[in-house]
Amino acid sequence: TSGKGTATKYKIHKKRWLSLRSEEQWWVSLVTLTVLAAITRQTSLDEPPGTLWDEVHFGTFANHYINRNFYHDVHPPLGKMVIAGAAWLAGYNGTFDFQGSSIYTRDLNYVALRSMMAVLGSMLVPLSFLLVWELSTSLTAAGLAALCVLTDTFVHRLNTLILLDPLLLVTILASVYGITKFHNQRHRAWSSAWWWWLCFTGMSLGTVMSIKYVGAFTVLYVGLHTAYQLFCIAADTNTPLLQVLPHTAARAAALIILPTAVYLTTFVIHFSILTQ
Repeated sequence: TSGKGTATKYKIHKKRWLSLRSEEQWWVSLVTLTVLAAITRQTSLDEPPGTLWDEVHFGTFANHYINRNFYHDVHPPLGKMVIAGAAWLAGYNGTFDFQGSSIYTRDLNYVALRSMMAVLGSMLVPLSFLLVWELSTSLTAAGLAALCVLTDTFVHRLNTLILLDPLLLVTILASVYGITKFHNQRHRAWSSAWWWWLCFTGMSLGTVMSIKYVGAFTVLYVGLHTAYQLFCIAADTNTPLLQVLPHTAARAAALIILPTAVYLTTFVIHFSILTQ
């Protein structure tokens, strides 16, 4: 009897799910995956209770910012400033000596700091869903992609430590998502949505390049995609060749000048903080 009851309940739930409009299914899937990402990324943040892997380096950089001591590093400063800002919000005073396998002291709320990094890392799941949806318009494909990111234990661990990777991965994915959304607006050229996604992509590229120089590969991808778009416009016999010029100028402003401005602004802030 219990088996029949369970089967009946399953059929009822299945019928209700199938009765939902496709838009409602889309939102239910996105919200569910996002909530699961937010919850799972906030677990086991107290383990281990000491420095792990590159937390030693980025904790030291946080000390430099909080104490306003100048330093030089091979990578741009934005990611390290974000970590320092998170540490400051967590009430850290910049006195902990970050060494290998050091146990965190009470003056450093490392759980809160990891939690803030985990919030950034959890955004990878909905971004994966949205990106694959834009590429395929398949709810199944989008849900599967987001589920793979959600359940990848390495990605989970990487996004719950005091590292640059949560912010870097999110901005890389945001850049690819932005250029994909912009590409899908190609039949609505010069509309507000067209401008929004173009500028969103430029801001994301500037953020990527302000965190790590490995972001150059993302810039290359967007650059090749943009060159292909311009080629398609120029090759269209129904489009006057002169229209290529404003399209090129708009992309140059949003994808070259805007990211450069973001990149340089991070250094202005960097040098204004490190006065010692």
